[in-house]
Amino acid sequence: MSIITPIVGGEAVVPLGALGRGHRTVRVRARKGAFAGPAVETDLYLPEWVLPDATAGDDCRRWLSYREPAGAGSGGVISTPDVTLTHPRASTRARRNPAGVFEMLLADVIAPDHDTAGTPLGVRLERLVTYERINNLLSGAVAGSPGTPPTGHSATAQAGLTRTITIGSIGGIPTIAYRYVGAPASNVQILLQMLPTATVAAAPGQVWTMGAYVAASGTGLPGLGLGLWETDAGGVLLRGTDQAIALPAAWARRSRTVTCGASTTHVRMLLGSGIIVAGTPCDFEITFGGATLTRTSYLPSEYLVGTSALTRAPDAANAALGSWFDHSRGTLLAEWAIPSPDPTAPAPGLVTISDGTPSNRIGLYHRTADATSRLVVTSGGVPQADPNWAAPPVYTYGAVRRSAVAWATDDVQGCVDGLLSLIDTGSNAIPAGLTRLDLGVLVGGNYLDGWLRRWFYVPRRMSGADMQAAHAWLAANP
Repeated sequence: MSIITPIVGGEAVVPLGALGRGHRTVRVRARKGAFAGPAVETDLYLPEWVLPDATAGDDCRRWLSYREPAGAGSGGVISTPDVTLTHPRASTRARRNPAGVFEMLLADVIAPDHDTAGTPLGVRLERLVTYERINNLLSGAVAGSPGTPPTGHSATAQAGLTRTITIGSIGGIPTIAYRYVGAPASNVQILLQMLPTATVAAAPGQVWTMGAYVAASGTGLPGLGLGLWETDAGGVLLRGTDQAIALPAAWARRSRTVTCGASTTHVRMLLGSGIIVAGTPCDFEITFGGATLTRTSYLPSEYLVGTSALTRAPDAANAALGSWFDHSRGTLLAEWAIPSPDPTAPAPGLVTISDGTPSNRIGLYHRTADATSRLVVTSGGVPQADPNWAAPPVYTYGAVRRSAVAWATDDVQGCVDGLLSLIDTGSNAIPAGLTRLDLGVLVGGNYLDGWLRRWFYVPRRMSGADMQAAHAWLAANP
């Protein structure tokens, strides 16, 4: 069989002959011979299943699917499904573009994500998250000396210290810098608070996570911490937990997760210094931006919010199954990464083919409880296959992983990073009535919170050796 990947920068829009319509396409390189052998570059142009919104310059290697018709094992003919993958999401979406710059995209727009260096990470898919009113847009801020903090924020003013505020941006993230120069007339602690008193309600036992980009440099600053404080309804501090920041501090995103204790009714977020002794010469600057506060056990992606809380809808991408899909057999392969575990999501999904219900589905997912990759085949509400690994490979969060499931009647097998499961040859009925493909969710399970880098559907039951070769090829061709 052939495996195909777009050539970097080879993006084009061309008509596709007999299809009689234009599609956004990519130029691809064809590899023939079970993912091995020399690469043969062609002028083949294939329509993308996704990226209906992609702008020129996006790396399109991460999203492409194809099928080979019967008899095309030599790679002589490749056809593509005439299908549209939709991405319904009610809210805007954040991502880093190919230049590594943070930006917000419109609703229903798929977001190919990148790191700060512009390296492609895949399409970021996330669950529903509410971002509290942290005003990381920094509205209301006025630069100057002493300047005015953003609406809802506050900053220490102290006799003997001159405070200067500078407004800026780093990599698309709005930033504010506080510079303090002089010698304090009395002992003082610099507090840069990002929320008014008693504005974000909390309760004992709730888990909250804060995050912010922070940098600090200069002299006279005895220490710095990113703090999440628990208070009562009157704003009285009950307990505070800080992430200590080593000085000088380079620009980086930092986070803290806490479980609220007894009597907590509200949470606050701030940056706080150590005690500066009266008369200490000072000339230091603290810069921060992209602050987020969420009721989650993990740090979600950056998001820009103002003075009101904002709930981001979950990501979901789906397509109707068409003539390209073989209802009797097939293989799904996915390359993915999850940055951190979320105990509230026991089964985040990667790829699912189903009738829209958990009663009839074939899919790949991650199991949070033991950090292992799993597969599912269910027909008529009854699990049909349970291929297992003698020693399931445990996932290292943040790493890239490759998973696959291959199926036919009474013949199901999985593969994770080249490690094959046993073959389940029991009475495995392939679910009937399958109508849709879902990416980033296990139908009947949970949404993914991570990156789906690449995925493939092959309309045949790939052998274990072929799945291993595919995983090796994907690893060697990022």
